[in-house]
Amino acid sequence: MQRTVSREQEIGLAVKLNQAISLHEQGQLREAAQLYEQILEINPKDVDTLRLLGVLAWQTGQNQIAIDLISQAISIDPKYAVAYNNLG
Repeated sequence: MQRTVSREQEIGLAVKLNQAISLHEQGQLREAAQLYEQILEINPKDVDTLRLLGVLAWQTGQNQIAIDLISQAISIDPKYAVAYNNLG
């Protein structure tokens, strides 16, 4: 069964994603990862969050997890050029 995300949830997730990105950019990786994971609990097909969590995984030496997350984003959106770039 596929979950749908309401417009209200989308707005809340966008705010949470912006917070996560800010934390990520500040080097607060654990906190950023927690927010990324919270987003994915509600919307597991959020390609931006999957990619960013993948980048974070790579930054922390979790290379296979990084590849898996970024590849998952690409499988959801095969035209997601930034994700291909992250894979190298």
